[in-house]
Amino acid sequence: MFTPPFCLSVMKLLQIIDRLGKNNNGCIIWNRGKGKPSSTHVLYNDKIEIISRLIFKLKHRITHLPSWAFICHSCDTPLCCNPEHLFLGNAEINMRDMLSKERDNYTGPKFTKGIRRSNMSSTEKLIRALRLIEKDKLSYAK
Repeated sequence: MFTPPFCLSVMKLLQIIDRLGKNNNGCIIWNRGKGKPSSTHVLYNDKIEIISRLIFKLKHRITHLPSWAFICHSCDTPLCCNPEHLFLGNAEINMRDMLSKERDNYTGPKFTKGIRRSNMSSTEKLIRALRLIEKDKLSYAK
């Protein structure tokens, strides 16, 4: 179920950001509607906006961003809305930024195989147990 986005005016937005404060990394974490599909969406001037795009547009006094434009985060924190952490990019710039910071799962020293992969659901214990079960099946079959 889609929750209506948080409705904002510029003054209200500035008040919210002031109250949020910065964390140790200097990030201002947008926590309005956190955990919902619309967590970073706000209603501004009768348009649904992503908070980082809205903050970037307001800071740079831009009225419209093309659809190909990405608002990238130098801090790599998607919920950060600190204008100092946001920069304009496109798909290529965003991918280069990700690769330069080794934030992908396929290159650099972070490349891992097997159970050390972050998207693996199997553990060493589970794999050992499955191998023992398979070994028992084979011995009963003989």
